[in-house]
Amino acid sequence: MGFGQQTEIEQARQKIFQSYLIDDIQGWKKGIEEMEAEAKKSFRPSSEILYQLALAEYGLIGNCLTNATCDDVDERVKKAESYLEDLLDTSKPSAKAKALYGGFLAIKIKIHPAKAIYLGPRSASYIEESVKQNPNEPAAWVEMGNFRFHAPSLFGGDVEEAIECFDKAVDLFDKQTPSERTSWLYLHARVWKAKALEMTDSLEEAMDIYQNILEEYPNFTWISEELLPELQRHPDLNQ
Repeated sequence: MGFGQQTEIEQARQKIFQSYLIDDIQGWKKGIEEMEAEAKKSFRPSSEILYQLALAEYGLIGNCLTNATCDDVDERVKKAESYLEDLLDTSKPSAKAKALYGGFLAIKIKIHPAKAIYLGPRSASYIEESVKQNPNEPAAWVEMGNFRFHAPSLFGGDVEEAIECFDKAVDLFDKQTPSERTSWLYLHARVWKAKALEMTDSLEEAMDIYQNILEEYPNFTWISEELLPELQRHPDLNQ
């Protein structure tokens, strides 16, 4: 990937990050379109471009499913799966590619709950492999945290372990450069650690996380307009 292309991809990635902060679906889609345009300039896009495209689609799909804001989810699922299949079709796929595929399979369960019986174990397997392959990859710990948070306890869910996983991911992200940390996945880890803390009644600690994030990113609407106001209304904080 040449310097010019690298710059364009980074600019698109930053556009996606800013769109995540202000919940701008159209801006997120525009960032993906710009990445796709750069990818098409190469006969075979680099693994990093494919990863960034897959990550962008993955995050957008999750947002769309949560907020019912998109009418093209099926198309985006196909695109993300295509990018991920290309990433995994190598002699040694990266840990972050495996982690992302594990998370993507979990997203597919939301779309097709009846497939959970076989998608669930596959998702868990890819995530576990990613952590074993590279315990210093923050994306692997993010997906392990997602798995521990969302899975039923019978299948490995554990909120306390989710907190530990998200904490590990945040620590690893914090060791990266400021540019590398401007990723929606980094803030995702911090937010979901706080949400998990809320579930364990560690309300003050969750409050601190939300407030610290807003100090850094005051335009992060999910926290300022939803998560923080909801927590501030919690009866245990108003006694």
